[in-house]
Amino acid sequence: MENYQNCGLPSWLITFLTILSLNSALLAVLLTLAKVRTIPVLVAVLSLVVAGCSVAAGPFGTQYGKKFADDATSGASISPEQRDQIRKIGYQEAEGCITVGLVMGVPSVLVSVGVLVFALLRRPKLETT
Repeated sequence: MENYQNCGLPSWLITFLTILSLNSALLAVLLTLAKVRTIPVLVAVLSLVVAGCSVAAGPFGTQYGKKFADDATSGASISPEQRDQIRKIGYQEAEGCITVGLVMGVPSVLVSVGVLVFALLRRPKLETT
């Protein structure tokens, strides 16, 4: 929970993308069970792409946090000792975004892959006349 709080805005982005991915995966399962031919596979691929973006948002959040820490310590009003201490703590907090991205994103990637395989295996055959 601490990493989630320290990550800040990127953690909310990761949460949003994860929820969007899981909802897309659920939609793909429902469409597959309804025996729709093409759309479930496309929705499952979309779910996988969004889940990948959720994982990728972790390292982007880390870079954002490090830049934020650098910007906060760029002024001349801070002593060099304080600057190093603030930057060190800021970098440690920013590194938590990677953990958040992995913990929330990897399960949604696995679910999306499973749904994609399910949609491909349960795809109705084309009827030839």
